[in-house]
Amino acid sequence: MTVYNASISTLAYAVVDLSTKNVINKTLIDLGTDTTFYPWIAGGSSRWLLAYSTGGYVNFTLVDTNGNNPGLLSLSDRNSAYARATYDSGSGLFPVVYAVRDLGTSNYNVFLSLVSETDGSIGSFIIPINTTGSVDKIPINIGCTTRW
Repeated sequence: MTVYNASISTLAYAVVDLSTKNVINKTLIDLGTDTTFYPWIAGGSSRWLLAYSTGGYVNFTLVDTNGNNPGLLSLSDRNSAYARATYDSGSGLFPVVYAVRDLGTSNYNVFLSLVSETDGSIGSFIIPINTTGSVDKIPINIGCTTRW
């Protein structure tokens, strides 16, 4: 799977079957106004999580191998950015980390959400990683390690 800005207002993705070279292209969202999307992809066992930020929002969807998605879900809808994700095969969850700008200090606070690969549900809580607002911290990357 790959994701790209299809136009100045549109985010699209393509699912490529490497054995048949078949390509499925789909538009995810067209905002109708100039914007830049900042997408991130994490691969699960049977789906990809596609997260993006634009205009202060962080949204995500799950995409299957046929290119289908159930629509967009919002993680944060105000002053948010820098979505990053990975996959934890032990739990079947996508940890998604993102930043929310503190309106008082203009610095970023970092939060973690756990998204189910099965149905795209977000856990019953959001985990605050850094909420001091005293330093400018944004997520750069995220990874999972399996321990035995």
